[in-house]
Amino acid sequence: FLKVLRNTLAMSLINLSLGFICSIGLALILNEVRNRHAKKFVQTVSYLPHFLSWIVVTGIVAEVLSPSTGVVNEILQNMNLVDNPINFFADPKYFWGIVGATNVWKEVGWGSIIYLAAMTSINPDLYEAAEIDNASGWGKFWNVTVPELKPISIYILLTITIGAFKLLVQPMVMTGGGPAFSTYSLVYYIYDTGTVNWDMGYSSAMAIVFAIIVIALAGIQYKLTNKKED
Repeated sequence: FLKVLRNTLAMSLINLSLGFICSIGLALILNEVRNRHAKKFVQTVSYLPHFLSWIVVTGIVAEVLSPSTGVVNEILQNMNLVDNPINFFADPKYFWGIVGATNVWKEVGWGSIIYLAAMTSINPDLYEAAEIDNASGWGKFWNVTVPELKPISIYILLTITIGAFKLLVQPMVMTGGGPAFSTYSLVYYIYDTGTVNWDMGYSSAMAIVFAIIVIALAGIQYKLTNKKED
C-alpha cells in the first residue's frame, strides 16, 4: 500500500507541476497573440485532446512508444541514440514521465482556456496603474496578473491533484501495474484488490483512506479560497 501511495503522490506532483506551468504558460502566450485566426487555431488544436477518452489517449501513447512499431523508437534508432528499441513500459523509471507528458498533452489546452477567460476579466486599470509606476512586463505579470489569477489557480491545482489521484486507465492499459507494483496507482490498486482478488475488506479500507485524502484536499482549497476573499 505504501508503495502504491508513493506512486500516486509522485504522479500527482508531476501532473500538478507540469499541468499548472504549461497551462498558464500557454495562456500567457496566447494572450499576447494579436492575430485572431492564429489564436483560435492554436486554441482549437490544443484543447481537442481534452475531449478524447483516456482509453483512446493511452492507446495512442502505447502505439507511439511501442518497442516494435513505435515511431519514438524508430526515431531514436535512426538518430543512432540507441542500439536497441526501448521498452518504455517495462522500465518503471519512464512511467511517471510518460503519465505527466500524456496528461499535459490532453489537458493543457483546456486549462489554458480557463486561464485566458480569467485574464480577460482582470481590470485594465490595474495594468495602467502598474505602467504609471514604471513596472516592466514581468513586474505587471508578477504584481497584477498572478494575484488576480490566484483564485482560479487554486481551483485548477485542486482539480489537477484530484484528477491525478483518480489515475486508473493509464497504468491499467499501459503496464497492468507492473513490474512489481511499481506503476500501480491508488485507485487502480483499490479496483484490482476488490474486483480481481476479491479482498473487499482491504479494498474498502483503502477507499476510505482515499476519500479522507480527497476531503482534506477539498478542505485546503476551501480555506485558501476563503482566505483570498477575506
